[in-house]
Amino acid sequence: MTSTRLSLVCYIAMQAAVSGTSTAQTPASPLPTLENAEVRIPYAELRKLWEIAHGMDPQELPKGALLSAEYRADVSGGKLKLEADFRVESFGKRWERIRLMGAGPAVASVEPADARLLVEGEDLFLLTHTEGATSVKVRFVETVLPVLGSGPFLELQSAPCAVAALKVSGVAAKQLLKLGEQRVDAAADGALQIPLSPKGGKNLLSLVDAASEPQPDPPPPPLQASEWTVQNEVLAIEGDGEIKHHARVRLLAVNGSALEATLMMPANARGVALAKADDIRDWKLVRNSDGSAELRLRWQTRDIMEREFRLSYALPQLPLATAWELRAPAVAGENKTKTLYMFALQAGVELSVPDMQSPVPPIRLSKWIAEESKATEFGTVSGAASVTVAAKLLPRVDTASAAITKSTCTTKLVADGSVLTESKMEIEHQQPERWVVVLPENSTLLKCAVNNAPVNPIVRAAGELEVPLTGSGKSEVQLSYTEAKGKLDAVEGQTALELAQTPLFIHEVLWNVEIPEGYEAVGAEGNVEFATQGTNTSGNAAALSLIKKLCRNERPQIALFYRKRGLE
Repeated sequence: MTSTRLSLVCYIAMQAAVSGTSTAQTPASPLPTLENAEVRIPYAELRKLWEIAHGMDPQELPKGALLSAEYRADVSGGKLKLEADFRVESFGKRWERIRLMGAGPAVASVEPADARLLVEGEDLFLLTHTEGATSVKVRFVETVLPVLGSGPFLELQSAPCAVAALKVSGVAAKQLLKLGEQRVDAAADGALQIPLSPKGGKNLLSLVDAASEPQPDPPPPPLQASEWTVQNEVLAIEGDGEIKHHARVRLLAVNGSALEATLMMPANARGVALAKADDIRDWKLVRNSDGSAELRLRWQTRDIMEREFRLSYALPQLPLATAWELRAPAVAGENKTKTLYMFALQAGVELSVPDMQSPVPPIRLSKWIAEESKATEFGTVSGAASVTVAAKLLPRVDTASAAITKSTCTTKLVADGSVLTESKMEIEHQQPERWVVVLPENSTLLKCAVNNAPVNPIVRAAGELEVPLTGSGKSEVQLSYTEAKGKLDAVEGQTALELAQTPLFIHEVLWNVEIPEGYEAVGAEGNVEFATQGTNTSGNAAALSLIKKLCRNERPQIALFYRKRGLE
């Protein structure tokens, strides 16, 4: 059955080949009877017929290639014995040249014996028409090795090849093999195997005296974990609901390879950042299941026993807290963490801790402190992983935010007991103020103006009036109010007069009291004094000029004694 199918295929192929050469006018000949006929041909011939029938050109097949090359050099006995195994493949049954290597060493023999080697230019080729893979072994003429260290004993020009290697044997114990300028060390089994570049190229091999070459550094010892001690300088700055910690951390390895370290950090630390850490490979902050935090560090270079870096983090702080809880990076173990805590002294806050040194100028501290704080005085204390600093807010003495520099008042008294008082006050204030004034009892406000602009005061408890003063600087307030006293006696009598009261400090009050015509003042007593001549600004010759200086929250008042004018 198989033979029949193969015969049919061959026949179809032959017919397709013949039909390609026939003309359109030639009539087709009748098919012969081939029921029991068989045709047997090699597969290669069938393939050619198939390619012709389908319009394929056998010359389009890829060129032959060198698949692998293995060179073996034996330098024992003072001679170079060199041989090479090549594996090539041709993808068509046609003659072609496949490059094996550079034509350097002289060829002594080749296997198989019918293998055809050609030298063209500076290259050695294999001439073949065998389709498929072919292995070729080439032995080269033995040569005497040059004097040790006088130059290369082999110049091998390898061809491009995916798998290429050079094995060298017979190197004496006191000799050293070099590839170019690079030394070649034996593998664990004592073999010397050199992988060659897949791109090919020149390879120079030489032997030198091992004692004359620089000895390689011994392999480093195995990595070992280190024990550490830590010395911290921590600057604490309080503000914005947290205490910012700026730390300079110096780690000292007691033993081991000094490649990894773990620092215990405050559990509530936030905003952790690492800076100015030389040779650092990586670091991370790890939150453990028990709530603790660890800073894990790894460096690139081993056996550097002292490490230094900057670390910043913040701890939450309640406003007006009575203590600062300062925390520093620490390592496990007693007496392995030492810390110098520093904090700027603040005006109005008393910081205290046992063994505290204060005040300390920044010139006595590390230079990096000036980069983080502009404070002029610091407190310092030595400790371990933590320290608690008591913080007490000191009371402040409030200063007057406003004062009345001058107050001029005029009170007019009429015979029926009615009183009209007009006052003008110059008030200096550093910020907007709500000025409070209390008028005499049973008085009625007629006018209130600030800088000549009418104002309606706000009525507060206990009869207090609140007058808003905007901006800062100086404001002029005018007040006018009336009150009713008892009717004046026809002959003589006494009446009480008083001014408005304010909690502001008053530098000076000038008070002119005018009495009705036909009356004269015969005496007065109170918390004011009679002014000198020239202070009467009312124009009434019978007016009293009074003055009061330097008072606060005090009501100027007098008891006035009068009599009818002309009585003896």
